Amino acid sequence: MFVAHASTVNSSKIGIKYSRVLVTVGEDHKVNLWAIGKPNAILIYVICLYMDMYRCHSSGIDSVRFDYSEVLLAAGVASGTIKLWGR
Repeated sequence: MFVAHASTVNSSKIGIKYSRVLVTVGEDHKVNLWAIGKPNAILIYVICLYMDMYRCHSSGIDSVRFDYSEVLLAAGVASGTIKLWGR
C-alpha cells in the first residue's frame, strides 16, 4: 500500500495497451503517473500552481483517461474543462 495523493483519489486508470502504467487523479489537483509495482510516482503533474484558469484546474480533478498509445493523458473536472498532457 502507498499514499497516492494528499487528499481524496477521484479516479484511476491502468494503461490498456501494456498494462504497465497507472494514472491517478485527486482533489489535490495532481495527476500522478505510476509504473505498476513501484512505490513512487514516476511523473507528477501539479495542475494548480497558478490561479489562472487557462493554466490550471481550479478544483480537484474528477476523471482521467489514456489514449490508446499511452502517450497522452486527458484529465477532466466537473465544470467541463479537460487538460491534455504528453508523457
